[in-house]
Amino acid sequence: MMNTTRNIVKHALTCAALCIWAQAALAQGGVFAPANGVETSAQVISDAGYDLPISEWRYGDGVSFDRLRGTVDLRSYRIDATSQTPDQIITPIRDAASAAGFAQKLNCAADTCGGFDFRTQVSMIDPPYMFVDLRNFVAFSAQSETGSAIFAVASRMGPVGYVQIAYVQVSDDPTPPPPAAAIPSQSSVPKGGYVDQLRPMASVILDDLEFESGSSNLGKGPFQSLNLLSDFLKANSEARIVLVGHTDAVGSLAANMALSEKRATSVMSYMTRDLGVTASQLDAKGIGYLSPVATNDTPFGREENRRVVAVLVAPIN
Repeated sequence: MMNTTRNIVKHALTCAALCIWAQAALAQGGVFAPANGVETSAQVISDAGYDLPISEWRYGDGVSFDRLRGTVDLRSYRIDATSQTPDQIITPIRDAASAAGFAQKLNCAADTCGGFDFRTQVSMIDPPYMFVDLRNFVAFSAQSETGSAIFAVASRMGPVGYVQIAYVQVSDDPTPPPPAAAIPSQSSVPKGGYVDQLRPMASVILDDLEFESGSSNLGKGPFQSLNLLSDFLKANSEARIVLVGHTDAVGSLAANMALSEKRATSVMSYMTRDLGVTASQLDAKGIGYLSPVATNDTPFGREENRRVVAVLVAPIN
């Protein structure tokens, strides 16, 4: 889902700090829309109640909440092929809230939040739009002097980051919501990032590849990921990479195994033929739909599962 930029009327503000942070629900895809995120769901409800989490889960007490009422803007985003931790993903939100004078109410990681117990008590968007790894998430809430508030959760499922952001404009808040200030842009795999991620994590999704529909034919390119990997292999003759093709679960296993290997082979051929990589440094395999990173029950999940991954099997010193 692509974020839709909408025109809104700019209001005069009595609270200058809010100018750099809050935004109207109808402005540019929601409050704190990550510049590198793809919006997966959005809901704006007027005159609604919202329970703002303000504490970790505690045995015998559970999670404490502040009951708010106002316009609730609830959205979720995915960040493809990211090497960022949940804390790194949520940091721009925390920083912007602090700069705007919002008082922090909650800031905890999975183990300190309460893991499964915390997750079951707070309001969360359901999969496939938002996924939460119960062992790897960060939660944050903050509130302004006028009562408006934000609650954000960031998590990682394999190479994909997920963010849920709820912004509550309370009914009696006299300050109208201003347009959004830009959250610092950060590409999910920045220039050079394919190799940067490959070194410590030993694999990276080549998320800029294009194949003809239902075909193993690779598009014309150029592809930044393949150019960067080729430069890496040429500079490190001892390194070896296996290109692993993956599919969604539509069709038989045999057909998907064959298609996934053909796509990986197409990538290998492109790197040796067009980019001059030594053939002995590359191999191509396909494992069909046997290693999904998302559900195959939705178009979004199937899109995530159709991918080629570079796996570093002979690392350099």
